[in-house]
Amino acid sequence: MSSRTFGEKIYRLESLRSAVAHYTSVAAGKLRAQGSLANCIQVFAQSSAFAPGERFSGTRIMALPYPTDDTRDLVAAAQQGLSAMFREGVAYAKAGVILSQFVERGAITGDLFAPAPRSGSKAVMQVMDAINARQRRGAIRLGSDHEGGGWVMRQRLLSPSYTTSWQGLPQARC
Repeated sequence: MSSRTFGEKIYRLESLRSAVAHYTSVAAGKLRAQGSLANCIQVFAQSSAFAPGERFSGTRIMALPYPTDDTRDLVAAAQQGLSAMFREGVAYAKAGVILSQFVERGAITGDLFAPAPRSGSKAVMQVMDAINARQRRGAIRLGSDHEGGGWVMRQRLLSPSYTTSWQGLPQARC
């Protein structure tokens, strides 16, 4: 699962698509790290429970044609579900994706009538993950996964990370 509350309310489908693409990319990376494939993706978006006015919470579950960990396939399915549930005029405050029905990469029984997975998918995702591991997370990503548009979380009030980061340790000058 990957989801966040937005830094500000989102009204446009394009901004919501970008946020969902980012969250799907994060979830797909986690899926590849554990060596699994997903058969199903659930996408959801909701308005704030604390805002006055109409509340909205929508979700769509998309069955994938074959088990995959390919970010491109997962984002395409998530975008399809998002388009089906989007309502104009709603102030969206949160969105996310949930991957489910996992199988191990080597334990797949193929379906004769299902469409064939993308050729070279594993190699492309390995290269993408290797570049992101070497450079920084998000150094290479899909075109639909672009930051901005107000959906990035506000983190100006973060607590110092003394216990989890060497850079967060205070320094004493003598």
